Amino acid sequence: MAHWSLRSNAFVHTPICCPSRSSYMTGKYLHNSGTFQNDIKHGCSDPKWVNGPEQRSFAAHLKEAGYHTSYSGKYLNQYAMPGSSPTCKAPGDPGCGKHIPRGWDDWHGLHGNSRYYNGTVSDNGVNSFHGAEPEDYLPDVFFGHARAFVAAHLENEAKAGTAFLCVLATPSCHGPFTPAPKYEGHFSTQKAPITPNYNHSNDDKQWLMRHLSPLTPNMAIGIDSQHNHRWETLLSVDDYIGEIIDMLEEANEMNNTYFLFTSDHGFQLGQHRLPGDKRHPYEHDIRIPFIIRGPGIKANHTETSIAMSIDVAPTFVAIATGGSVPDDMDGVSLLPLLTAEKPTNWRRDFM
Repeated sequence: MAHWSLRSNAFVHTPICCPSRSSYMTGKYLHNSGTFQNDIKHGCSDPKWVNGPEQRSFAAHLKEAGYHTSYSGKYLNQYAMPGSSPTCKAPGDPGCGKHIPRGWDDWHGLHGNSRYYNGTVSDNGVNSFHGAEPEDYLPDVFFGHARAFVAAHLENEAKAGTAFLCVLATPSCHGPFTPAPKYEGHFSTQKAPITPNYNHSNDDKQWLMRHLSPLTPNMAIGIDSQHNHRWETLLSVDDYIGEIIDMLEEANEMNNTYFLFTSDHGFQLGQHRLPGDKRHPYEHDIRIPFIIRGPGIKANHTETSIAMSIDVAPTFVAIATGGSVPDDMDGVSLLPLLTAEKPTNWRRDFM
């Protein structure tokens, strides 16, 4: 049987979108992926990334192992943005979005950073624009592509014994925190959690943090609003996961399938007087949700060993190849933790 396993100590090494996503894709720390910030200049989907680390992403490895692959959603912040390829020199150039990263059979990549409406998507190298109507809600658009891919796979390739990889990377719950129309206001009466470090500073923090002003009442209202809207965007994600589970159960493939649910980074909601962001070396920034389900995984298990974003790629490759992990990955496969006794030499710290 396949079961859900929860991780209480899962982390990213750099809590900001592009470096974190690059590490998920490649299993590399940022000094090896070459992606240091969210701009082209610092390696976010620049030609050096495209011609280097991207060529050895987990998608490329799984494709080589015979998997049928699909990606729908936000990729890297500068994907299809000016400077990301020789054919994309200015906004709106026809060549922007033609690039399909190696390893993906079915590609639906968002141009640029997270948004919920008014976005351009590269549909297998052909650009499509989605406006501001309810049917243009981009998380729904991306799920539609993922659902169609899984349905087609179950109808065709699964019967031939082909395995599949499907990544759904919705902007939820990234800013601007726009819920689907049907979920607007669903959590309007809720408030952000008041943790012990909410609106708190003391003398043991570094100089910049000690000089942050206390949160104002208006800032607290804004934090509550962010919290509520973030939850509302995730109600759509609940729906998507439920639909995919129903499809797999109907096809008798649920217990042959691994699921991984995780995030780029954490988020501040008033902790340490930070009103809403990430990119700081604090627990609320670097801790991430991490839930995995699949064949052989221990039932209803909460693992306390350290897991990292750089472990995702080697774990996927280990699943696909029966255990081997490429030497150029900094992360390690999590399968020994999830399916067997904890290794005695498991990491106790990370960079």
